[in-house]
Amino acid sequence: MERHTNFFELHVGFAHEGSGKAAADEFLAQLIKMDSPDWSRSVVKSVHITKPGCMDPHNVPGTFGWLVSRKIFLSAGSWKSTVNRIVLPACEQALGLLSSRGVSNARLEIEFPFACFSASLIDGRLSRTAWAEDPVSIEADHLGFAYGTPLPEVPKWEIHFVLDLVPGFEDAKRLAVDQVAEFLQPYVLGPHEIKVEQTIEYRSQSMEQEGRTGYRLIATAYYDDELQTQKEAERIFYNTDLCQDALRRGYTVRLIPEHIIACLRPTVISKADDLTESHPTEVTHAR
Repeated sequence: MERHTNFFELHVGFAHEGSGKAAADEFLAQLIKMDSPDWSRSVVKSVHITKPGCMDPHNVPGTFGWLVSRKIFLSAGSWKSTVNRIVLPACEQALGLLSSRGVSNARLEIEFPFACFSASLIDGRLSRTAWAEDPVSIEADHLGFAYGTPLPEVPKWEIHFVLDLVPGFEDAKRLAVDQVAEFLQPYVLGPHEIKVEQTIEYRSQSMEQEGRTGYRLIATAYYDDELQTQKEAERIFYNTDLCQDALRRGYTVRLIPEHIIACLRPTVISKADDLTESHPTEVTHAR
């Protein structure tokens, strides 16, 4: 596999109703003022839950409307130094800002994508590329933040299945957000009987900057450990017809295995200002 420079991802999720959008906008603006310009915001249009009674196994209920995110690449010579000098201070800054604004209906997720299996259309033909690195983690005793409370029972390993429409693809058979899990399940199930648990439909800031008005589909399945996650991603990508079948519908697909390091809810120390603007995210559940 091709070697690739990897990164940590920080995601701050805000509510999909009430003052969620205004809180996300203000949070992002404050981070930029604090010399942290490399955060961006995404909007989640809809969420479909396949696992009964579950909003998200590692989520503060309802905080899947607006996502403010940051990528942190390797710097200062080592991942240990990067974690100590950049990742942990960025988490503390984000949690402290949320807490000082009285935003309790939010959560910070720390994760590390450690591979990517990507299918694309080049000159009318399906092309596959892949890279993988050893996942980087953070010791639990380094995750004690002054303004954050860890969420219990957080899954540690996942695969994101990212579906993008091929531009200009004639007769594309579009998938609704509540159809994605059913489409993916025959490929995902495998020997461990893993199931897709949720799908989101979202548009990132970079998509908006590119003038794209559509939405991307991301489905998620959870796994027991690093080895199972890596092996299942390889099996699905190389040994099933997922890439071909997705392309027949007009989609390219990426499989992104990730290590979820922690999820935390901000500890409120003051009341928030009156924030009123909202953006409802449609949430549906499988029956």
